[in-house]
Formats: sequence, C-alpha cells, structure tokens
Amino acid sequence: MTDWLRKIVENVVPWLIENKAHRLVVFGLFWSATAFLALFFGVGDPVFAAIALGLPAALIVATRRVGMAGVPPALFAPALAAALIPAVFLGRYQRGDQHEFGPESAGLVLVGFLVFLVWVGAYPVMVDMYDQLHALSHIPEQARPKSLAKHERDPEAIRRLLMVKLSMATAAMVVAGGTYVVGAAVLGLLLRRRWTAAVALAASALSGFFSEQKFAWEFDPVGVIAGLIAAELWWQAYRHPLWDTRARRVPA
Repeated sequence: MTDWLRKIVENVVPWLIENKAHRLVVFGLFWSATAFLALFFGVGDPVFAAIALGLPAALIVATRRVGMAGVPPALFAPALAAALIPAVFLGRYQRGDQHEFGPESAGLVLVGFLVFLVWVGAYPVMVDMYDQLHALSHIPEQARPKSLAKHERDPEAIRRLLMVKLSMATAAMVVAGGTYVVGAAVLGLLLRRRWTAAVALAASALSGFFSEQKFAWEFDPVGVIAGLIAAELWWQAYRHPLWDTRARRVPA
C-alpha cells in the first residue's frame, strides 16, 4: 500500500464510519469486524484476543444494561485500554517491523489492519447507540422519541462517550505511528485536565505540518484533515464542564 493511500485509509475510514454510515450498517460492520479480529488474533493467542476484544465488547453490553454513566470504572478504563493492544501490534507492522511476523503474513496483516480501522470507527457509534437505547427504555413507549438530543442526555454519559471517541482516535494514531501525537493523546486521556486537552489539541492540529521521520516542517494534506478531525474532538473535551477530573461528579 502506497504511503498516501495508507494515510487516507488510516484517517478517513474511521471518520466515515462514525459520522456517515447508517446505524444498522455500523451494527453489522462492528460485529463482523469483531468476529474477524477474534479469529485473526485468537489463532495465535486466545488470551490476547479475549482481553483485547472481550473487554470492549463487555463495555457495550454493560452500557445497554446500565447506561454509559452507570458502567463501573473497573470496567470502563480497562475496556478502553484494551482497544490499544491490537493497535500496537498492527502499528509495529505498519512502521516496518514486518520481519518480526514473516513476509508470508503481509497480506493477512494488511487485511487485519483495514478491519481494525473499521472496528475503531464503529465502536463509538455502538456505545452511543446502546447508551441511547438504555436512556430511551426509561421513557413511556407512547412518548418515546427515536433519539435524544445531547442536552437531554446524562452529562456524565456524554463525557464518557467523548472519552471513547478519543480513545479510538488514539488507537488509530497508534497504528499510524504518530509518536508525539499519541503521547499527547495518552497524556490527555490519563490526566484529564483542561491543559492536557489543550496540549493534545495543539499536537493534533500541527500533526499535518510536521514530519516526525524527517523531524522537519512538512505539509501533508491528508495529515492536516486527520489532525483537524482529532483536534475538534479535543476541543469538545476542553470545553466539556466534566472533562476535568476535579469537576466530575461520578468517578471514571
């Protein structure tokens, strides 16, 4: 895969799935991608597959039962961290560590890379959909709308959904190999302060103008678009009243 095509796939596919695909299509894509990745990783290491995919799937199930705001922190944080595990594996391959996996694995890893990006794009939509289903289940059927506006939903659920989106965006960046951008994103997710969101926002916005490989300023149109998409998410985090852990009302 050529470098420019790889960048388009890495950055645009998850965004298209999350923002443009029909919810039923996303449902089918997500569970199909989950089944493929379970086989992809499970053949070599079933424990690895169970952790990397089982925890995020458990978060979806728990969201349907208790809502995103009601998911225990003991499940929420590990589920998001688990999604980074396959990203690290695929990222090492994408950055040129093919000799560790063998030349015969190139085609299979490429397919796994593409399917993982579909999974990353579909996951936030699935969590959002199940959180809304939980919220709607408490409204009498005769008065139940098809969906809820953001201001009608639990602010803590919205904050956690934003964390899910940022975690999946970080997973995609891990595959892409953007070291300083990934570092800023991980810092923002771990500390959850307004200033760390601002740092991650700046790193994302500048990622399309700076080449880590050449350590020099370099304009990358695809990188600019991807960076602005990520920066917009961090701007949402910066503005969210519950983003700062010191202001949250429910530990997460």
